[in-house]
Amino acid sequence: MSVGNIQAVHTPETLSRLRLYSGNTFRLRDAKVVHVNSGEDVTGIDFIFPLSTLHQVSAVVQSAGGFLPKGIQVSLVYADNQELLDTASVDPDTHTAIFTSVPEGNFLLQLQAGDNSRTPNPALNVPSQVRADLQNVPLNLP
Repeated sequence: MSVGNIQAVHTPETLSRLRLYSGNTFRLRDAKVVHVNSGEDVTGIDFIFPLSTLHQVSAVVQSAGGFLPKGIQVSLVYADNQELLDTASVDPDTHTAIFTSVPEGNFLLQLQAGDNSRTPNPALNVPSQVRADLQNVPLNLP
């Protein structure tokens, strides 16, 4: 948005938390190492932010009785090491949690319900492979 000489840019919170490492990867473990010796100039190292590999993931929390406990949180963690990517609150009206700017990869959607949100063991783990936008992934509470 631009008004006169003043500009305002909105960056989604998740996108502002993503880190880009050499090799155009979002994970430190996948970064390409570049060796530079003292006094050496290195050229040709470009960082390209791969926006086309970022997707939206939404999850819908459901329960058999239709009642959802208050304070439900959904976390999106990498499947291989449980590293947290993001956490979203569940909208009480739509029962939906939305994650924007999710890089491609294998994740777990972890549901923490009510008082369990402070414990490390989630109430539910749902594997999700992100290669495109995922809409309304069902998270079914027992």
